[in-house]
Formats: sequence, C-alpha cells, structure tokens
Amino acid sequence: MAIGCDNGPRRITAADIVPIAPGTATGSLFAGEYVITSGLVEGCNCRLGNCATIRVLIGTTITVAQTDGTLQLATATSTGVCTGAVDGDGTFHCNGALVQPGDVEYTVASGRIQSANGQPTYLTETQELTATVQDAAIDCDIRGTATAQYSGPAAAAFAASGLSARAIGFSPFGL
Repeated sequence: MAIGCDNGPRRITAADIVPIAPGTATGSLFAGEYVITSGLVEGCNCRLGNCATIRVLIGTTITVAQTDGTLQLATATSTGVCTGAVDGDGTFHCNGALVQPGDVEYTVASGRIQSANGQPTYLTETQELTATVQDAAIDCDIRGTATAQYSGPAAAAFAASGLSARAIGFSPFGL
C-alpha cells in the first residue's frame, strides 16, 4: 500500500449530501481562484482500482464563488460543484454530488480561507470523497487535505488547466 493510503476513510453516500444553511459571512471577500500548492491523501480504500494511483493534483485551480454566507467550490476539470456555507472567519463546509452515467461521486469538505488586510491569502481543506468512475476503473473512498494559495479574482469562465491527470469530480484528488 502507498504511504498515506492505509487509513480507512468513511464511505460517502447520497444520504451525506444535505442542504447546508448559509454561514455568517457577508459580501464576497473569500471569492476568487486558489492554486493547490500542497496536499496529502490521508486515507484511501478502493474496492476497485488502486490507492497508489490517487494523489493530490498540485497546480489545480479551485474557484471559490461566494455570496454572503453561501459558498461554492469548483475546478475547471469537472462539472461538479461543492456547495455550502462560509462564516465570517473563513470557516467553510460544503458537499456535492456528481451523478451521471459511469460516474458517481459524493464529497463532503470543510476548511478555512485565511485573509489578511481585507484580501484572501490561502485556503486549507479536508475532503472526504467516494468516487465510482467507470472509465477510470475505480471505486474508492478517499480522505485528504489540500492547501491552495490565493491567485486573484475568478476568471469570467474556467480556462483549460493543461493538466494531463484526470481529476476526480470537484476534488483536489486525481488519478
């Protein structure tokens, strides 16, 4: 087994994807693009596939959209969105589901977006994900962390990332 892949994360199901009430944040201070600079797969359990192929996709851009206490996290490599809440101190919680033929993914995430002098600086998140992806031949439960540096306001549209790895849903993990 690969380092960091020996702890058994929980299996995330549709029952875990519930509406999250808005948080206490106001405005859109935390909105923008954040580039993943580091991360760790803390646990992995694959019923199909191999945990050794799961990794954090360093360099992937996470786009954060915020309207007051409501938050969405997404990446250019996926159509999935993690939707939830953010508080005034930057603490957030979100979840999401991506259900389409050959690709079923559920995620639950929490973390914090740090800011200084009225400007976001970076975000940290812990995410749990269950992904069953037919074309990648995986069915895995994954838990991991990621840190992403604020890189500026969100672009009007997602640009192609240029990454050759296949991202899993709307998570920082990939194959």
